[in-house]
Amino acid sequence: MRKVKRVKKNCLTCGSDMEVLPKQIDKKKYCSRKCQWSSKERSEKIRNANKGVVFSEERKSKISKRISELHNEGEIYGEEFKKKISAALKGKPAWNSGTATIKECINCGDEYKSIGKRKLTSKYCSMQCRVEYENSGRDIDKIEYYKQVWKITESQPLYELNGYDETKRTRIDLDENAYHIDHIIPIIYGYENNIPPEEVGNIKNLQFIPAIENHKKSKKL
Repeated sequence: MRKVKRVKKNCLTCGSDMEVLPKQIDKKKYCSRKCQWSSKERSEKIRNANKGVVFSEERKSKISKRISELHNEGEIYGEEFKKKISAALKGKPAWNSGTATIKECINCGDEYKSIGKRKLTSKYCSMQCRVEYENSGRDIDKIEYYKQVWKITESQPLYELNGYDETKRTRIDLDENAYHIDHIIPIIYGYENNIPPEEVGNIKNLQFIPAIENHKKSKKL
């Protein structure tokens, strides 16, 4: 691909050299956005745009005086002002009530309001319904038992076990040199036979064995 030769040009604001493509030589005037924003041309444009809305000094003083009077009377941000706003809004719908969509929860069947992006994605009326729906058909007690056993396991002084110094101690790596933490009495056996998690996760029930052996063992004693 042929390289296009750039042309040198001076920035209109800071005067520094900049390189531009030949087709941009008439359009590009500034070396950076900062120079563009601080340019005289931009300032002139803003001044011209605001010409029709600039208040006279007399008008400004009247506005300032009225605002200070309202502040002193407690009309702005005072209790009386808040009461007036509350009274005016009483019985009126919320500002975003017209944008809400009524949807039906897929768990409990109740109707609920879905606002904004949730119109397209929401399915549940509450977090409780979401948890119940996602865990329906699953053995919650079994999941909790596994969590407790692993929490106890990982709090044990594993450095006392043989094989702790092996490099790849992981539950998922099936490399021939990888080692797993093995529960001598398997967790599933402990759950099915009501063995307390404290006994299954205790260091007396732990050992490091090759990962492949651990997978072959499964729930066998």
